[in-house]
Amino acid sequence: MAYQYTYRDDMEYAENMHHENFKPIPANEKIPVRTAQEIETKIQQDFDPYENIVMAEPKDLQRIRHGEPKYLIRDLYHIKYPERAIPFKIPMPRPVDAIFKNWAGPTRPEFRKDIPMDQLTGNQKWQLWCAEQFLNML
Repeated sequence: MAYQYTYRDDMEYAENMHHENFKPIPANEKIPVRTAQEIETKIQQDFDPYENIVMAEPKDLQRIRHGEPKYLIRDLYHIKYPERAIPFKIPMPRPVDAIFKNWAGPTRPEFRKDIPMDQLTGNQKWQLWCAEQFLNML
């Protein structure tokens, strides 16, 4: 599909072009012009309405750091269903200790060679592995 990439004031230049994607715009054709308000309205219509939600209060870092990372969801659940007991989320553990037990460590030159892999936990080894995979994708 060919698009019209020319400006109205550059008709002479466009008429001399022979590339199939560049077509001169007929003089009688009206070009729609959008105002900043029209563009802003279109953007707001196209985005998810929940993207504009902001928290009324800042996050409670004390609760998060002391084992309640899902406190917002639990509080919303309590507001919606006050008569029900709120279940605790038990995270499903990753078997990273077993998976990375014999992993020699990252091999890319960005990583130090003297990382004590035997002293790292499975999660720490997994994070190193993820960092290495990210660098491999670049």
